[in-house]
Amino acid sequence: GINTWDRVAFVTTGPDGQKTTTPQYTEISYNFVVSNYNALGGCVDNDDGSSFYNIHDNACIYGFFKSSNQGGHAKTFHDNLSLWPANGYCVWSFPGELDGFPMPYWPNTGFEEIYANNTCVFDAGKRYLQYPSDCSLTNVTSIRAFNYNNTLYTPSGDG
Repeated sequence: GINTWDRVAFVTTGPDGQKTTTPQYTEISYNFVVSNYNALGGCVDNDDGSSFYNIHDNACIYGFFKSSNQGGHAKTFHDNLSLWPANGYCVWSFPGELDGFPMPYWPNTGFEEIYANNTCVFDAGKRYLQYPSDCSLTNVTSIRAFNYNNTLYTPSGDG
């Protein structure tokens, strides 16, 4: 898989010509990625604050979309093909807690993540997504990742 780390802020010139610490989006596209060795980080493992990524038009074997992790946010995963995700989910939010990064790893309002127009093939008994326990479909303000227009294939038809 591909691994990213965005721990250090930097100053750049924004579209308006002003100095900013907000980067332009990093594009990861048109790759054939094999996430072998039980790669629990996914097709693109956006670790440690990785933010502002546009990940599209990739074929990911054993890969999946890793949602917010340790302060990361503003990632879009669209128009990708994910085959047999290693952890069993097409969309996954890191479930553990690390020193200095309390759960959940969920983006702030305004920096939501998007999983759209993807195709995911996964095994029977697995689930389409796994999100933090504080995410509730009855409380839409708790949802900070948007999933839409995805095509899912599973042998049982459940997911």
